[in-house]
Amino acid sequence: MKPTSFLFLISGSLICSTVFPQDNRHNRNHTYVTHHIDSIQSLEVIEEIDSRPLERPSFMFISKTSKGNLLLDSIERIIMTKGFEVENRDDDMQEMRVIRKSYLEVDGYEKILLWLERDFKTPDQGIKIYLNYGVYKKIFGKREYVRIKVTPETEIENIGDIKKLIQKININ
Repeated sequence: MKPTSFLFLISGSLICSTVFPQDNRHNRNHTYVTHHIDSIQSLEVIEEIDSRPLERPSFMFISKTSKGNLLLDSIERIIMTKGFEVENRDDDMQEMRVIRKSYLEVDGYEKILLWLERDFKTPDQGIKIYLNYGVYKKIFGKREYVRIKVTPETEIENIGDIKKLIQKININ
């Protein structure tokens, strides 16, 4: 028989108890070994490795307009029709943060960070649109919501229609 381990959390301390069956050396049926860990904070958290290179994000689309505020207004209307609410909009920075209470299967929310940039050499030729998407959920052991890793397929499923509608905006 293999040893069996049990974890107990008692008053903020973690107790690990292992039962070893048939200890013939001491004529006992079972041997118990107990380890006490002072606090949960002393446990090492296993981090998920992010293999993506650290670099500027690629733009999503180039709009052939020079009217940034009108473009941002149009994008805001599209995003709001999909259940998002504006959390913060900065017209000087041409940036907008929006949030949607998640319709996902668990408690959480989604955020989009969207910003516009002009080409410094030819600012009247168009505006680059950038978009970052995140899903935040409650995770066991964390008090606040944390951003979880989202697959490209999930992002397309959740906001793919928003991206398509943004690409269809035509401002003259």
